[in-house]
Amino acid sequence: MSVELDKIKQQGYCIVDRELDNGLISIAVPLVNNQGKIVAAINIGASYTRMNNEKKLKEVITILKKAASEIKLFLH
Repeated sequence: MSVELDKIKQQGYCIVDRELDNGLISIAVPLVNNQGKIVAAINIGASYTRMNNEKKLKEVITILKKAASEIKLFLH
């Protein structure tokens, strides 16, 4: 596995920062079922100018992780 994928796995989220489009940032977290298997992901895309600081990124990551943990309750 690449260093970048190891980092993503360890931190529990992925940020795509202006790689697909110069003005777009995307943040994703995995959806894990009750057996610990990643079955999907949820993400949010936003304008880079609105999400280009650590505080905003951390807030969104926290919200996405909370949503993923709540969705986990419905995954089998």
